[in-house]
Amino acid sequence: MELSRPGMPKAEGQRYAAALNKMALERQIDPLVAVAIVHFESHWLPGQVSEDGEDYGLGQVRARYQMACRGDEDPLGAPSEACQQAKSALLEGVHNIRQMGQVIKANQEFCRAHLSPKAAALGGDGIWLAGYQGYGSPERQRWCQPGDKTRQVLAYHAELLERLGLRKKTPARPAPKAPGAAKNTPGAAKATPHAPAPAPHAPAPAPHAPAAAPHAPAAGAHGHDAAKAAPGPVAKAAPGQVDKKRTTAHR
Repeated sequence: MELSRPGMPKAEGQRYAAALNKMALERQIDPLVAVAIVHFESHWLPGQVSEDGEDYGLGQVRARYQMACRGDEDPLGAPSEACQQAKSALLEGVHNIRQMGQVIKANQEFCRAHLSPKAAALGGDGIWLAGYQGYGSPERQRWCQPGDKTRQVLAYHAELLERLGLRKKTPARPAPKAPGAAKNTPGAAKATPHAPAPAPHAPAPAPHAPAAAPHAPAAGAHGHDAAKAAPGPVAKAAPGQVDKKRTTAHR
């Protein structure tokens, strides 16, 4: 949380952490995935409201799908008193985290129902996260398909694991000498045309062993840099994509 919002009061952070851990346990997800979601949705600023006035709070929950707003003819422009109260409640951090859990739950169930068990298992957290973020194409019957924002969140999640020492960083291995380098060595003896053959059962070495990558890619490429971005919700899905609260689960 401190990476997203330096200077957050300790008591406030503790309240959010307790609510987030409880929600993650109920939803059977890594709480750091939820931390990464909030990092990009609101930078842990509970009073954030999206530019279009639809999404509220830490997890940018879509207000029109709150129970008190569903019956309103115009929950955005002319919300009822009950709907307005629900919107205000979403600006309270702990309550918003609980509502995030409901949205995650609905997307988990929706994606399991619309994908094969194998696809759902292979997709991992990226499947329901894509639904949370609104990725989908009803015209092509495509649901729960990860996009750029999904990969960004998962990359930051990987960086958090590494920062906290929960995932070992793979060290880069030095590249071996290129095959045939000995030919350029001064004084190197040339092979005789009648060199003795190797033992009949000894495996011959591979003539061109592939060199190991000299620079292993660093985990979480998007994570720390993204924290420097201006606070605010991420961009909405492009026209033709399913709104992130319309895919399945209404927040």
